Amino acid sequence: MSEPADTVESSLKLLADMAAVFADPAKLQREITQFQNAKAAAEKAQANLAKARAKHDEQIAASTAELESLRSAVAKREQGLMRREGSLVAHEERLREREDADARRSGRLEAFPGGMTREREPFTENPDPHYGNA
Repeated sequence: MSEPADTVESSLKLLADMAAVFADPAKLQREITQFQNAKAAAEKAQANLAKARAKHDEQIAASTAELESLRSAVAKREQGLMRREGSLVAHEERLREREDADARRSGRLEAFPGGMTREREPFTENPDPHYGNA
C-alpha cells in the first residue's frame, strides 16, 4: 500500500522540480547551456577516442607486420644454419672416412676379420738420426 503513495510523492516531487525550473527562465537557460556544453564535450571526446582507436589499430598492424617479417627472416636464417650444420656433419664424416682410409693405406691402422681394428703408433723412441723410423 505504500507503493501508490511513493508513486504519488515522486510524481509530485517531479512536478514541483519542473515548476521550479520553468519558474526561473535564467536558471533554465543556464542548465540548457550546461547540457549543450556537456553534450559537445562528450561528442568531442568520442571523436578523439575514435581517432585514438584508429591510430592504435594502425600501430598494431605495423608492429604485427614488422614482427612477421622478422619472424620470416629468423626462419630463413634458421634453415640456412640447419643446412650448414648438415653439410658440416657430412664433411666431418667424409674427413673421418678419408683419415681411416689413409691410416689403413699407410699401415698405421690394421683391420682384422670381424670388424676389429688396431692402430699402431709411430715409433718415437731412439729414432735413427738420418732416416727417422724407417
